[in-house]
Amino acid sequence: KYRDIRGASNSDTWLTIRSNFLGLPIYKMRHGTGVVGAVILAASIPHFTSIMEATKALTQIEEEVYPKKELSESYNIRSWRFILHRLNRLIQLKK
Repeated sequence: KYRDIRGASNSDTWLTIRSNFLGLPIYKMRHGTGVVGAVILAASIPHFTSIMEATKALTQIEEEVYPKKELSESYNIRSWRFILHRLNRLIQLKK
């Protein structure tokens, strides 16, 4: 699962692009700030048996965004073309 808590997760457009690019569902978390991580760490010792238990208890999924197959495939093809192009340029520069 890819859980997003960054500021950009407030944008439905950005979540859709990220989901399609990664080819994975994106789970927008209800409380999306870095403070949540600090709270989980602070609460994990006195109130829970582990960090994983604290994480499960203190995080909630607000929205799920799933990739669209046709868009995800398009991103995949384009990203590989870009990577191959950059590798080819690096090889040419080393010659």
